[in-house]
Amino acid sequence: MIFRKYHGAGNDFILLLADRATGQAPFDLTDHAFIQRLCDRHFGIGADGLIVLEPDADPAIAFTMRYFNADGRLGSLCGNGSRCAVRAAADAGWISGTEPEPITFRASDGLHQAAIRPDGLIRLSMHDVPAPGHLDLPADVQTSQERTFHLDTGSPHVVYLLPFGLRDTDVATEGRRIRCDARFAETGGVNVNFVERDFLGGAHLHIRTYERGVEAETLACGTGVTAAALVAAHHYGSSAPVTVQARGGKLQVEFTAQADGGFTNVALIGPAVFVFEGEVNG
Repeated sequence: MIFRKYHGAGNDFILLLADRATGQAPFDLTDHAFIQRLCDRHFGIGADGLIVLEPDADPAIAFTMRYFNADGRLGSLCGNGSRCAVRAAADAGWISGTEPEPITFRASDGLHQAAIRPDGLIRLSMHDVPAPGHLDLPADVQTSQERTFHLDTGSPHVVYLLPFGLRDTDVATEGRRIRCDARFAETGGVNVNFVERDFLGGAHLHIRTYERGVEAETLACGTGVTAAALVAAHHYGSSAPVTVQARGGKLQVEFTAQADGGFTNVALIGPAVFVFEGEVNG
């Protein structure tokens, strides 16, 4: 089985292509243990997730993207993974996708548009997002946050706004505590982001994210970066575009703020980089 490895700001993925003529997947996609083994960094290829591209039943749709978390189970929208899927589809000759002619693809939360910019960065259109809600945390998960919000940017997120101390935050411990909070049981838990404003550097925000499904801190999370940027616009009045520095690189978020506190025209812009190609035996 031939695979390709990509990353978006350090958030890395295994990319597999279904047969474009028949739609046949390269393996049984219900085999969660096999997906988990492929994503394992010691006994497999190693990745934060696995993505399978399939031809869509609608000829106007470039492809369907199936995203699996590192735990082997189907995940919700992955922003960095979506950009990597677009890059992989272009590399495989499935699409052109260059600006000003975006392509449309299908993800877990519906249709999205994306385009490869002349500078190589990929612009991913996101769905509209309602106004962030304030979250009151139980005593055992209180940290030095300025304020905490929750919102859904294709995946559910909690955003801690920290006045300082992001570098020293125990993301694994604090993230794990809120990730399975009972209030998020209906969505299968929540991703947890710790965000600090940047007053001196080349970004507006710095972010660290604990991702569900990976059950660890990742170098970047596209929907988390989007959530952080929208919370900053909601709470601080930040104007678009907002540049967010993750541990693995910078991403940019565009949006139009609405009078009701929600956001339209949301887009995530960032890199999608081919790493290597290989073959794995089942």
